[in-house]
Amino acid sequence: MNNKQEVLENICNQFGVTYQQIMSNSRRRDTVNARQMYAYWLRQFAKMTLTDIAKEIREVPLDHTTVIHSISKIKDLIDTETNLKSIWDSLPGYNMHSFTSLKYKPCLKN
Repeated sequence: MNNKQEVLENICNQFGVTYQQIMSNSRRRDTVNARQMYAYWLRQFAKMTLTDIAKEIREVPLDHTTVIHSISKIKDLIDTETNLKSIWDSLPGYNMHSFTSLKYKPCLKN
């Protein structure tokens, strides 16, 4: 299992959603948060472009500006909601960088 699959499986388990739900256009909070966290992980640790992330998380790709919004939104939620922070902390790759020491928004250029 590669790192992306491991992270996606972990996120699905933590949020109680399926792979299909993350890839869907569902707007349920748990599904949206799971999708956003996966997008944020792909940007932070897999160093994927916004366009590649959009293709990765939806069968019908999202617009890259939607990915920018998703990443910004989940970062803010991780900062304020302890349950989301604990999920983020449990993801592989987290220990490679100190999330709390980020004093800037990640590069969101495509």
